Amino acid sequence: MLVQIESVKLIDIRIPFIRPRGSAADPADAKTGCVLIVRGGGHLGFAEAPVFAAPTYDEQFVAQTHAAVELFARAIFALGRKRGAEVEVALEVAVASLGRYRGNAAAKAAVEVALLDLYARQSGLGAAEVLAAYARQLGHLGMAGRFAAIDEREPIEAQGTSLALIGDEPERLEELERLSALGYRRLKVKVDAGSGADALARLVSRARVELSADANGSLSDGEQLVSLLGAGFSYIEQPFAPGSFSELARLHRVQLPAGSARLALDESISGPGALRDALALVPFSVAVLKVSRLGGIGGLLEAVRIAEAAKIGFYIGGMYDTPILRRLNALLIKALQPPEVSDLGPDQDFFGPETPPSVYRLGDGQLMLMRDAGISAPYVPATEHTVGMSELRP
Repeated sequence: MLVQIESVKLIDIRIPFIRPRGSAADPADAKTGCVLIVRGGGHLGFAEAPVFAAPTYDEQFVAQTHAAVELFARAIFALGRKRGAEVEVALEVAVASLGRYRGNAAAKAAVEVALLDLYARQSGLGAAEVLAAYARQLGHLGMAGRFAAIDEREPIEAQGTSLALIGDEPERLEELERLSALGYRRLKVKVDAGSGADALARLVSRARVELSADANGSLSDGEQLVSLLGAGFSYIEQPFAPGSFSELARLHRVQLPAGSARLALDESISGPGALRDALALVPFSVAVLKVSRLGGIGGLLEAVRIAEAAKIGFYIGGMYDTPILRRLNALLIKALQPPEVSDLGPDQDFFGPETPPSVYRLGDGQLMLMRDAGISAPYVPATEHTVGMSELRP
């Protein structure tokens, strides 16, 4: 899978969420992220670099993403064969070279996806075709067949999203009804040690769709977990902070009430190796698999293989719920068919009707891409554009 690269650039963006309760931290805030642009052969490849550090995005993490992408780009340039102003390199060789560096999984994922997107454009292939070829190249032959069989033209349908506990109980019920009407099949309630089990149980009893709970590692002991287990959620996600798996194993070994929620891991699954370790040591039933946390699509496919072999539930996490890469997540969900409801929302739950998610603009308003058929379909609001990393060239 040869790809020609002329330059690499990062642009910082602010992503407008219009959902009134779309963020567990502050529903009024736009979120900050990066768009990675890889140019070559007269085409542009795009990827989003998620840069959040819980509970919100921050500038320090953005700077770390910039540095990591610059390091990775220079390493890839050094691998390729010079062809005029461009470097030609095998995509799989470029991605494998990133394994020499520890950490920065989100930056690795962004580089991999941008190169795949650029390859799709340079080869005149659709996203599903490219993902099928890439899965085949990585030895996931069964998954390659799944990608080849899907219809890319199908619209993005609602899967699951978060329900932040903002406002009083009537307001939460109103938001629950609104999200249910949009077609969501699972809502994730953000909880912590201070969340009242009785109020949560009432919320669950009123829901017409599946409700799960996400503690984001905020609980400290088994007693706090047991109080949530009986509220009626389908599962409790990441009840304890990620750390040693032996400590997580101790905390997860609680007396589960009859018919109680299952336990899920999210932040603890930082790569395929971490998933293997968790399966060997920690009692849990659902794995949350995210492209950026697993270091890319290759890591995600390997994690799916592990989860399916272990016969545990899993779903594709929604770090890419912006227009930039929501379509990629939709293709992954369609092809891999997770047994649990994944994180993916319809367009009308995120962006206003005047905001076409397939349009990408620079700060001066110049139109760069419209209704593109590649893996990603980026949108950057012109008034919120700031230049991040300088453009790198081989």
